[in-house]
Amino acid sequence: MFVISVENIKVAAFIGVYEVEKKEANTFSIDVFVETDFPIAMQNDNLEDALDYAIIYEIVLAQMQIPCDLLEKKVNQIVTALFIRCKQASVIEIKIRKHKPLNMSLCDFATITCRFERSSFPFLGSL
Repeated sequence: MFVISVENIKVAAFIGVYEVEKKEANTFSIDVFVETDFPIAMQNDNLEDALDYAIIYEIVLAQMQIPCDLLEKKVNQIVTALFIRCKQASVIEIKIRKHKPLNMSLCDFATITCRFERSSFPFLGSL
């Protein structure tokens, strides 16, 4: 089993429940860890048989552009998109850090970290 990670993706996004958070983008940092297996890619050195980490990056950027109120919702959006696109992913762990959260002047980050197994991820349905 391998873990592919894309770490410290920095993006400005509109995530928050307060009006100012809906009008002014905040900075977020995202780490994604994907557990998978690459028995064929280990032998043939072919990207088509591996998990391209650029896809992880592209999915995170695209999903972060969709405004929402809660980090929990954003986690669901990103993880669902990753499981749909990355068929070989068995486990996904994600950490989203909101920089300088509103009304918390002495705090650098508010963070949510979650780990999901494909076999028990509730939002995939029959996908």
